[in-house]
Amino acid sequence: MAALALAFAALAVSGCYKDGTDHMSSDVRISLFPAPSDFAADGTSIDGAEEFSASVVVNRGASVSREGWSAEILEAPGWVVLTKVDITTTYPDTWGTGMHEHQEKGIGLAVRPNDGQRRSFTLRISVPSGEFRDYVLNQEANDII
Repeated sequence: MAALALAFAALAVSGCYKDGTDHMSSDVRISLFPAPSDFAADGTSIDGAEEFSASVVVNRGASVSREGWSAEILEAPGWVVLTKVDITTTYPDTWGTGMHEHQEKGIGLAVRPNDGQRRSFTLRISVPSGEFRDYVLNQEANDII
């Protein structure tokens, strides 16, 4: 049993780095929560909302970054409206005795009804250091001929 404990301790120590870091990537990861989905022909999001809203989350390495970000619609089609919005999330506390609110910055997307063929647009979220993430979103075609 002592040999097993010694082997486990040696394995645990061998996973540590001499410089004290965990060697996690420090790359920027940009995401939207919830993840975006396509829009229906009538302009609503797939869940039926008139506008899609999502928090913008920027991670640098293992940490959530508080650095700024910007959002734009590439080639700006006139049928898409992008706004910055405040997203409020309400959740129960650990003991279930109260509720907490958390506010984050996010984006709102609204699209006008589509009376033609399926169409797409690209949403770009950028951070000041130059990294960005593109989201290609679609709007379904109007099936009425």
